[in-house]
Amino acid sequence: MTVMTNVLCLAALLASAALADPGVEYTAPVPPPSAAIETGPVGAIEVETDKLQDALSNPATSRAELHGRAEALFGGILRPEAAAIGGVELRGWEKPDTSSEDSVSGLIDRSGNTIAAAKFNTNAAPPPAPDLVDAWHSGRALASDGMAKYDDEDQLGKGTLGAYLYTKTAAIGIVFNKHFKSIQRWLGDEFAAATAIHESAHARDHAKGELNAKEVKKGEKQAFETEFKYLRLVDPKGQKLAWARVNFCRPDTMAPKLVCDYLTHLAKISWYGEKGDWDGLVANLGYQDRAEDPFAHAHGPDDGHGH
Repeated sequence: MTVMTNVLCLAALLASAALADPGVEYTAPVPPPSAAIETGPVGAIEVETDKLQDALSNPATSRAELHGRAEALFGGILRPEAAAIGGVELRGWEKPDTSSEDSVSGLIDRSGNTIAAAKFNTNAAPPPAPDLVDAWHSGRALASDGMAKYDDEDQLGKGTLGAYLYTKTAAIGIVFNKHFKSIQRWLGDEFAAATAIHESAHARDHAKGELNAKEVKKGEKQAFETEFKYLRLVDPKGQKLAWARVNFCRPDTMAPKLVCDYLTHLAKISWYGEKGDWDGLVANLGYQDRAEDPFAHAHGPDDGHGH
């Protein structure tokens, strides 16, 4: 059997269950139409903008709530008296860069450029965390050695978008589901590279001897924390993610469902990351530790596993 067919993914980044609706309804009621708002146009729109951005940052927000908040905001902007408003915050929201090289190397290069730009940023923002930089270097090294690729043979499974594969003694590489290209094409390499950083973090930890095949949750918490740090470099205010969810999760979007699912996944990382609740995140995504060491019965270099 080939290396790939012997690989068992201990922790899929985006398993189907993780992408399912968490079943938690946002407790705020659907807001009334914007015409019912009694405050002045500037104040009303600013309030609804804040409400919409808060709702978008919460992955547990129901679609009905999202649609209601969007209706209240956009309805207010479209009113005649709103036409003269030049400082509406939504109009200044940062939008994601949707450009893509349509390749794995594009993911690695884009995340590297983002990290490098942050290093030389002259504003008050802190420089990229060392563990994030180390993760990127680990991913780049694998890519340079031809060990980061798309799974064109569909061996990862439909619900798995990425995995770091390894044996007890060495890395096999990083593999992305071939459908991940669709996410790149719709959202761009900027956001899609978050997954590359996540898997690269596993490679970093493996090289340091800190990736334990039994302790799945520990490994995922470390990788998600690194991924969150990358997302904060890309989108420090959460506006790009909010804008993307408004545009790619609406009922009439032409984007495949996978794109909205991915954005919801990133929203979960951001939501739990802001609170530093990594235990809550991995629990929400359904990760479980292994009762036994999967390498205990490995008999050769081809007996691999993955995170």
